[in-house]
Amino acid sequence: MFFEKVPFDGSLQNCIKCVLDNERPKILVLKDDEEQSELKTVTKPICNLIRKCWLQIPQDRPNFQYILAELLKELKFYES
Repeated sequence: MFFEKVPFDGSLQNCIKCVLDNERPKILVLKDDEEQSELKTVTKPICNLIRKCWLQIPQDRPNFQYILAELLKELKFYES
């Protein structure tokens, strides 16, 4: 969704292989003094949230309440 293209070339096999090999897409993080550019970038808190959601062990991943709270914090940051 973020990059507006189908991940893993649309192949479920590629997806499974990447997940099992613990491979994740590269995330471009927006620096504090930088403005959003044409490149798809995210803030450091969003990058950290994404990485937590990608943890290999499901029990180590954040629950929905945590995810929602983090997203709302980030939204409030942008609104101010």
